[in-house]
Amino acid sequence: MNLNLSELLTKGSAVAGALKKVPVTWVDTDDDGKEVETKFDIYVRTKIPFAANDRIFNSPVNGDEDSRNSRIISELVRFGDGTEQMSIEEAANLKPTLGYVLVNAVFASMPKRTAEDAPAKKKSARAKRSGTN
Repeated sequence: MNLNLSELLTKGSAVAGALKKVPVTWVDTDDDGKEVETKFDIYVRTKIPFAANDRIFNSPVNGDEDSRNSRIISELVRFGDGTEQMSIEEAANLKPTLGYVLVNAVFASMPKRTAEDAPAKKKSARAKRSGTN
């Protein structure tokens, strides 16, 4: 069966930029050693386009200004009204306590795969060993 590009796109092959509002709580310590709790909402892109996925997981990491987690924050987290995006450099310079709150919110927001979603496992075509050498 031939499938032209228009038909492929109408079947949902392109990822829409859906955002999910996620409340987060960041606990940090101020200069006096007092614990400060900040609650706010972020928006998470729950469907990852191919290019964003490639930038996050397949691009080489560039020293101290870059990491997989900072790329996840930059690509998938939005602030304010859902339109503000943090750069990779800004994400890389976050306090670890905040960075992990944001990354964990991303992972918790992703759609869960069910057994029906998982690809079928192929049986190995390994040759059977005989009892002799």
